Amino acid sequence: MKAAELFEVSGLATVITGGASGIGLAYAEVMADNGARVTILDADAAALGEVVERFRRTGQDVRGEVVDVTDRAALERGFDAALRHFGRLDVVFANAGIGGGPGFLKLDGERNPERALENIPRELWDRIIAVDLTAVFATL
Repeated sequence: MKAAELFEVSGLATVITGGASGIGLAYAEVMADNGARVTILDADAAALGEVVERFRRTGQDVRGEVVDVTDRAALERGFDAALRHFGRLDVVFANAGIGGGPGFLKLDGERNPERALENIPRELWDRIIAVDLTAVFATL
């Protein structure tokens, strides 16, 4: 069996959160290159616009919606828009995510006191949980 047979996505309506960069963008590229119809949801309007335009220049069926995945109403509107546009949803990749910056260890293996668990600002912790956990749950 060939890889193309294992990865038959032609025509599938796909939604990718955090798809304007990184792993989400790579996933969008693979899906679009293999004939999927893609909606990218991303909070970065400028990056999203550039990415969608690049896809459109190649004739691929890719669209974008500016969405902060921590805003459940906006997330629902993004999915509703994709559903209206495609008439169905087949694939969802809940990819949006953030990190807390450098880890609790430095490159030399020494402890990084700025990122020790007890020193992570509560606002940063709350944002990480909202994007990396709650938004994934809301995407389902």
